[in-house]
Amino acid sequence: MLVPLIVLLMFGTATLSTLRIPTPDGVAKFRYNPVTVNPGDMKRWAQLSENISPYNFFLVPESLGMCIDGSADYEQCGSRDPNDPNFIHNAKVNISRIEKRIAELKSGRYTEELKPVVDYFLNILTTFLAEDVADLKYIQSGRVSDLAFVANGVDYGTACNDLRDKFQASEDKVAAFNKVRHDWHNCVNQAFTQNHGYSYPKAAWESFLKRYSIDQRFVPTEVN
Repeated sequence: MLVPLIVLLMFGTATLSTLRIPTPDGVAKFRYNPVTVNPGDMKRWAQLSENISPYNFFLVPESLGMCIDGSADYEQCGSRDPNDPNFIHNAKVNISRIEKRIAELKSGRYTEELKPVVDYFLNILTTFLAEDVADLKYIQSGRVSDLAFVANGVDYGTACNDLRDKFQASEDKVAAFNKVRHDWHNCVNQAFTQNHGYSYPKAAWESFLKRYSIDQRFVPTEVN
């Protein structure tokens, strides 16, 4: 009985670790036992927190015109519209970034308790990836028909058909870009909400925290 007792004592007296993740609104803190939760897994799983996901592109994926100055992923940002010579390259970077995030979520490196949360973000990411791909095709071709896409059981071409019918074929790529990033995206987003909603699976997240004895706290930034 000596060895099991030693093991029990080792687990019972383990030093807890704290993962701190800053956000624009404050700092998310996760206190956990590194004996039962691998630190690498903790960093990965924490990205799905409701406190963090609005800022790491899980909840709001990259749009075509997004460009981060100084980031090695992008060429010089410029005007961030089709008039800029780097627009297509940077738009494809944004698409690639979403694809990599989807692949990460599908990697199987998430505990079973997090499956509803993973599925929640996969639904968002795969839908708006499909929109980005369709939008870029339309901007390049000028063909309104290229805007139509289906994702996760929703035909957005049909859902937004009335709006799409108002678009005219055009060689003005900037005008096409402005249409898709405002009116068209708003319609897609509305159709997504009507069919799927944006209700974060809090019960699954709380079950995950309880299963691994993780204490999650958010410390808001003090405003002077």
